[in-house]
Amino acid sequence: NRIESNFIGTGVSGTTAPGNHTNGVLIDESCDNTIGGATRVLGNLISSNGTLEPVTQGAGVQIAGPGATGNHVQNNLIGTDITGTLDLGNIYGILISDAPANFVGGAAGVTGNIISGNNLGLAIIGSAAAGNTVQGNFIGTDVTGTRPLGNGCGCGGGVFIQSAPRNTIGGTAAGTGNVISANDGFGLVLQLSQATENVVQGNFIGTDVSGSLALGNSLDGVSIQDARGNIIGGTSPDAGNVISANGSNGVVIASTGASGNLVQGNLIGTDKTGAVALGNHEDGVFLEGPEN
Repeated sequence: NRIESNFIGTGVSGTTAPGNHTNGVLIDESCDNTIGGATRVLGNLISSNGTLEPVTQGAGVQIAGPGATGNHVQNNLIGTDITGTLDLGNIYGILISDAPANFVGGAAGVTGNIISGNNLGLAIIGSAAAGNTVQGNFIGTDVTGTRPLGNGCGCGGGVFIQSAPRNTIGGTAAGTGNVISANDGFGLVLQLSQATENVVQGNFIGTDVSGSLALGNSLDGVSIQDARGNIIGGTSPDAGNVISANGSNGVVIASTGASGNLVQGNLIGTDKTGAVALGNHEDGVFLEGPEN
């Protein structure tokens, strides 16, 4: 099934917010569907969902259940108005709950989504939510990637992975990294012991799309909380992340369950060249978990 070129949750102008009570789009135990498409004209505007009293829950797009696999979410404006510059946020921008091997975005500027203005940008939750791929999206900026339009309400932030293993955020190929910046809260969170073997590579976390200007998240850039065996960066070309200009620490590895994580090959506190200071407000790396 294909869902293309709709306004879901907004008025016909794409600038007002009547909203749906829960989800804008729900994929429930269904596989190989596409929300949006390979060009921007096929993308949907999906905003203001789950925000109506007394519900105040729900997502722009929710992908739910182990049977919901192989779905693609591409080229959508999720949480903004039709211009991609104003906030008409959902509660969750995208919520993947116990659903494996789905694709959010693709190459930046080609199939990536704008996921901004939501209470929480992208959440991947549950032990069955394994092997999802998130690439080429702007998460917390406007459509240009240069101005803040953050997700979060003090703690939610950009990307939240809880108890979900083996997901990929970003990549090493050109354009596959995400911009995860300007969020009111954390840039990216990995939480609880089943959030293991996730790979975070090639992203700009706290800068604009050029990797040269500060656009920090209000709390930590990357926060690993009781999660183990994850990789932030790598040794191959373009595997490292730029993690800079964030309001607290660049990377935090916290609590006794946060073990076996690898932070490697990143630029933490500089621009993408490594030559210009864009320091995080507190530490570059703050470590209190064992055996990392």
